[in-house]
Amino acid sequence: SMEPTLRHGDCALVNGGDQDINRDGIYIFRFQERLVIRRVQHLIEGGVQLSCDNPAYEKQRISERQLGELEVMGRIIWLARRK
Repeated sequence: SMEPTLRHGDCALVNGGDQDINRDGIYIFRFQERLVIRRVQHLIEGGVQLSCDNPAYEKQRISERQLGELEVMGRIIWLARRK
């Protein structure tokens, strides 16, 4: 869902101590017993938008009230492309 930024087989370094989504970036979340990676963008009206870099996937708006329900595992701080 994050292609072309992150492809199958690529490596990502996750800062597990950065679990507050207080800035835009790419984060890893636990959602319904699986891990998902999404780009986070803060919205002017509050809350965030979660999106995939692949346009085939829908964006999701998360209100400020719903933010506490997200289980943030960390922020991706480095990517390595597999050849």
